[in-house]
Amino acid sequence: TVAPLEGWDGTVSEKKERQLLRRLKKYFFNSMGKTKEDRLRTLDYVASSLRAAMKCKTKQEYLEKLELRVSAREARDEDLARLSQMAAKTNQFNATTIRRNEKDFEAIIGSDCYKVFVFETRDVYAEQGIVAYVIVNVSDKTDVRITDFVMSCRVMGRTLEHYIVSYLEEIFGFRPEIDFVPTEKNLPFKEFLNSLSQNQVSYYRPFMV
Repeated sequence: TVAPLEGWDGTVSEKKERQLLRRLKKYFFNSMGKTKEDRLRTLDYVASSLRAAMKCKTKQEYLEKLELRVSAREARDEDLARLSQMAAKTNQFNATTIRRNEKDFEAIIGSDCYKVFVFETRDVYAEQGIVAYVIVNVSDKTDVRITDFVMSCRVMGRTLEHYIVSYLEEIFGFRPEIDFVPTEKNLPFKEFLNSLSQNQVSYYRPFMV
């Protein structure tokens, strides 16, 4: 099943919040030698303590208070390392589990037969960087298909996947078909596909990087 939503009915004292913020700074500076995505991941894990301590009565209120933001764009060569990292490690929210490397992505990005989109997110507490990508096969205009739909488990349960679908519908003027290859681990993606007929709402709003 989909990973449970972080707690949204707790409280946090001012002292505890100051301690958590000091930890954020400590982890940030200790991670300066890592890649951007790794550094942001470290910060985001610490920020998860603040999210868990938010006092909200409903899931809807929790998601609204997070002030979820997303930036969508076509992939560039500078994204190759992050894309290959996600392809290698993501299992739960992965449509086809195709393990592509940097050379694979470089060829796809440079091809007229594909469109590759990346999605960077942030919320009121932290920036997550690129947490999702989609590869769309546009070689056959009568059969435009999503061959890869990959999203980090760190943002599962926050409705980003529904924003992505709406974004692609706006780009293409219709919803491309989504390829799906079931595995022992990608049940969350299957559940997402089953939810598409229910007109799900996304709490993400666009921002410019």
